Amino acid sequence: MQGLKQYKVIVSAGSGFGGAEEEKGWVRITLAVPWEQFCEGVKRIENFFLESGLA
Repeated sequence: MQGLKQYKVIVSAGSGFGGAEEEKGWVRITLAVPWEQFCEGVKRIENFFLESGLA
């Protein structure tokens, strides 16, 4: 998920929050922002997945 930094989206590894080994690859995203910022963040995440071919 390092590629998300290019889209100004920061995520944390889920393992840092007590995730089990089988949960590798999961991320945690904080949504504690005003609605407008949330919508912008979702657009950035969507663009990342579309442009990277991961969608």
